Parts: sequence; structure tokens; C-alpha cells
Amino acid sequence: EDLANSIPWETLDTKDHKHVPYPLILIKVQQLYKQQHPAMPKTYAEKQQFVQLIKAQSKDYIEELNFQEAVQNAYLAYTTTNNSNNAAVAGNVARLLQKIKDSNNDNNNNNNLQQFTILLKALAKFLQAHDNQPPLQGKIPDMTASTNLYIQLQTLYKQQSVDDLEEMKQYIGNEQQQSNNVEISGQDLQTFCANVHHLDLLESRLVRDEIGGIPGNTTEEEDQVMYNDKDKAVLQDLKEAWQEVIEEGEEETANSRLEMLPMLWYFGLQACDLFYNNSSTNQQKRYPGVIVNADDSDYQADVPVLQACLQKVLQRYQMADNVPADMSNKISAELCRYGNAEIHNVAAIVGGVASQEAIKLITAQYVPLYHTYIYNGIASTGGVYCF
Repeated sequence: EDLANSIPWETLDTKDHKHVPYPLILIKVQQLYKQQHPAMPKTYAEKQQFVQLIKAQSKDYIEELNFQEAVQNAYLAYTTTNNSNNAAVAGNVARLLQKIKDSNNDNNNNNNLQQFTILLKALAKFLQAHDNQPPLQGKIPDMTASTNLYIQLQTLYKQQSVDDLEEMKQYIGNEQQQSNNVEISGQDLQTFCANVHHLDLLESRLVRDEIGGIPGNTTEEEDQVMYNDKDKAVLQDLKEAWQEVIEEGEEETANSRLEMLPMLWYFGLQACDLFYNNSSTNQQKRYPGVIVNADDSDYQADVPVLQACLQKVLQRYQMADNVPADMSNKISAELCRYGNAEIHNVAAIVGGVASQEAIKLITAQYVPLYHTYIYNGIASTGGVYCF
């Protein structure tokens, strides 16, 4: 604001007027609007008045790109710090801290989780002290501006970013004293603050937990791991996703949509694994539809067996009552027909997705899929589920 007030607006020549950064224009117009109105614009009509006030300050709106940028970003001037994005950050931080608290993991033996927890607690205190405004990143976008004013503006943002990081370090120091002095590097802190709008905690489940409870896939001892709180949450999420598909569109097309639902084909693939584990043809295990002997040329003989396996899988996920028998038969018949084949175009798509996710994990950038991706090549649709 001091920088905006230091500009001699009335005496600027045409060239300099064209190169005032739009954030400074918005501050100036914001001051003018407050002189004429008791509060910043809230209704559509008031916001249009604000835009017209911006245009009125230009000498030639058609020629002055900086004023056009100010109009495009006018919302920044009248959006309060308690906007939806910042409120979402605070809500997400609270959700993640509660998730860690409810987790059964031993945090004391997980250094990464300890670091993340400390950073979250420090951010929660920062947000509380700054009306939910997260630490400033210290970067400004390209804009129409003179070199001198742009550098001054960049310096101000950079200095505020440094101040915010220093405050975060103080909060972190207080948390470290209570957490065995877990080390957090300056680079980790910067990366964390730069991504406060995209924080999440992804916890993968053991394969044992995923397939536990399917007779023939696990031992009785392993079956006991199912139906804990996390498992119940998974089952509930699956039922909600299933119900959403049923409720969208016309009722008569519900079955056709469900047949193409990637979740259903996941159940089918689980049934194929169960078929494999329980099969024995001359001591050689096989997947449904796979021809081992020349005499076994009819894949349809495997359909009822696979359908029985699918029923066990659906019972494990408490979805047996949701899948009609004819739909279960269609899924089983198609999986037997394809006989564990690897079709090159489908393999290319799934391989591309897998490599993309691998790059995310290796570079520690972007949020990976959480946590099972199913691709349905028949309908060219994909789904991500937490099994």
C-alpha cells in the first residue's frame, strides 16, 4: 500500500501510466471505492461499479494493458482473507491432523510422518494467527509493468515470504521440542509452504488387508484383519460410489452404466485371482479361459466357476445384494472369454498411467493416484478407488 501511495498518479506521463503494475492499480482503486462506499463490493452491481472505477482511472483503456489486467483481476481487491480457498486450507489441515491422530500407525517410528505432523501443526498455528491466510509464496506472475516497479513489488513479496517462513520456523521449533527434535530442512519447509493448497496424506493398504476375508485367498488368521475401522470406511465409500452411478441418469439405463463401472471389473479381476488360487489342472494353476490342454477348448465351462468366485468377492465387499445375477454372469463370461490376454493398446494406456505415477513418486511432485486405478478398455473409462 505504501508503494501504491508513493506513485504520483496525477503527474505520470503516458508511458509510465501504462507500466504501473495492476496490483498497485487495484490498491489505488480500492482506496477510492472506500471513500465512496461504506464497504467493499459484494453484489454483482457493486462489483461492476468497481470495474468501471478501474477503467475510469486509465488514460486510454484500450491501449493500457495494465488496466486491462487490473479489470481481469479485480476480484482480488474485494475478496477478503477469509475466502473459500483459505478456509479450505484450514479445514484440510484440521482433517489431516485428525486423520494422523486416528491412524493406527506408530508415528514414533515413521520419520516422514513425524515431519509432516510437525509442519501441519505449525501451519495450523500460523493460520490461526493470520486469519486463515497461509504463508506467502513470494512469487508474482508476469505482468505489464516497468522494470523498476516490478522489482520493487517482487522485493516486497519476497520479504513477506521470508518473514512468514521465519514465523513458521518458530512454530516448528516449539513443536520439535515436544517431538524428539525431528529435523526439518529449510528446503522441506519451503516446499511445504509452496504447496499448502494441495496437502494430503496417502496411506496405502497391505495387499493382505485388501483381499482379506475372501475364502481361498487368505488364511483364517489373515481373515481376521478385515473389518477394522479403515476397512469399514472403504466399504462405505464403495457403496456410496455405487449408489451415485445408480442415481444419475434414467433408471432404465442404470444397469448398462453399472456394467461399465470400473469398480465392478475390479471385483471381476479379484475373482480371477481367486479362480487361479483355487485351480489345479495337472498341478498347473491357470486363470479362467486360459487353455492349458488341447482338449479344453471351451472357455464357457469356466464361467459358472468364475461366477461363484465373483460372488465370494462381492460378499467380502458387502456388495453381493447390489449386483444382479445376470450382470455377474456377463462380467464372468467376458473375463473368461478374454482368457488373461494382454491387449497391446490397453497395456499401453495402463503402462502410461503407471509410468506417470512412478514419475510423481520419484520426483516427489504432484499428488499420485490414491490408490487403485482400474481402466475399462471396453468403455474407455477409468476409476480410482481406495480398496
